[in-house]
Amino acid sequence: MCGISAYAGLFQFIMFSLRRERRVNLFFALTCFSVAFYDAMSVGLYNSVSVDAGALWQRGQFFAMACLGGNFLLFVFDLYEKPATRLKLSFLSFLVVLIALGLVFPGGIVSAAEPNVRSFEFFGYIVTYYEAHMGIVFDLLSLWVAFGMVYVIVVAVPVVRDRKDALYFLFGMGIFFLSISVDILVGCDVFLFLYTSEYSFFILIILMDLAVQKRYSSLFREIEALNAGLEARIERRTQEITGLVSQLYSKNAELQDKNAILAELADRDGLTKLLNHAAFHRRLAEEFSASRRQLFSLSLIMIDIDRFKEINDTYGHQVGDRVLLMVAEVLRHDTREYDSKSRLADESGSPEVEVAEGAPNIRLYDVSGRYGGDEFALLLPYCDAGDALVIAERVRKRIEAIAVPDLPDLRVGASLGCTIFEPETGGDYSVADFMQEADRALYKAKEAGRGQTVVAGGPRS
Repeated sequence: MCGISAYAGLFQFIMFSLRRERRVNLFFALTCFSVAFYDAMSVGLYNSVSVDAGALWQRGQFFAMACLGGNFLLFVFDLYEKPATRLKLSFLSFLVVLIALGLVFPGGIVSAAEPNVRSFEFFGYIVTYYEAHMGIVFDLLSLWVAFGMVYVIVVAVPVVRDRKDALYFLFGMGIFFLSISVDILVGCDVFLFLYTSEYSFFILIILMDLAVQKRYSSLFREIEALNAGLEARIERRTQEITGLVSQLYSKNAELQDKNAILAELADRDGLTKLLNHAAFHRRLAEEFSASRRQLFSLSLIMIDIDRFKEINDTYGHQVGDRVLLMVAEVLRHDTREYDSKSRLADESGSPEVEVAEGAPNIRLYDVSGRYGGDEFALLLPYCDAGDALVIAERVRKRIEAIAVPDLPDLRVGASLGCTIFEPETGGDYSVADFMQEADRALYKAKEAGRGQTVVAGGPRS
């Protein structure tokens, strides 16, 4: 029994060393070692040939029983995950006091001055061994064990309802409690018999091991049940995440579209939907920089509606807004889709030649904007002086052709100022110079009587 208990303790200690997840294996291992220690002391007691030798083995039994009781109490509480209570701490504290008393006063454990020679016949064999009379410390330990067994049973009984493995403990502790009671009666010379504690220890340790195995088997079954549905849950969760990601991409795309619309609206004039003042200046700076790098001609046309204040004063601001919308329609940037080097005049190059009815006014990549009030602007990449004059005259004539259906007497006209930037001869010519020169050309057109186009001389090296 000593060897079996030591083997069980070693196995449980190795389990604890490898996993270190819970201390239940450690407390079970210490309980087994305590049982093995008690069994070894019992072997020595039963083979003693004197009272002094028997007293020595009895003291060993005392410390073995004390260690066994403490470890067993800790094992039960940890196995069933019971929180520490004051009563549990009181039991352990009293046990520590008993161990200290046994170390300081070994005569309190057993008294060799009071020998007790036991001899009786057991299944045809004469059993004789020497022991000393138990002292007050040993008696207190026996009482502690008895009350401790009752306390452990009280702790374990409620667990039986939910955990069937507690039944093994209840059965084993019942046997152990009866064995302790018998040994106390034997020690008190009520009747003569062998001590049975070591045998009940052996039964208890087997039942403890069985309960632990049941516990782990139950845990493993729970893990297997969880793993059985884990793959399906992961797949469902993956599908949910995929759906959420798709929704997120969709929302992001929708948000990007809305942001693009907002950015476009921020760049557009509220009435005409052409580029507003700030956006036109930004495009002008970009195209001017590209013209310098790529060495292409860049033309700028400033357009002012003639006598627009008189139109507002005579016909009202609503009619003025209609005129602005019609002029903006003439300047729509998406009316002509040619390559960047396309020519806008006829083969003779004469700007006076009339274009066919419905011919587009500007090219796809030309930039038009409402500069402010009744003033508009056209930016023409890859356009030299000759082409710029053709476009300016075409735009001017289209504006003059504007007719308001319900106002036949309303006449619309425009003055245009044009300038051209040639990067090869531009020098330190700036965007501000470019705009200023176009403005001067516009003013000259208005001073010359309106309804005409003036092309500035452009920068000179």
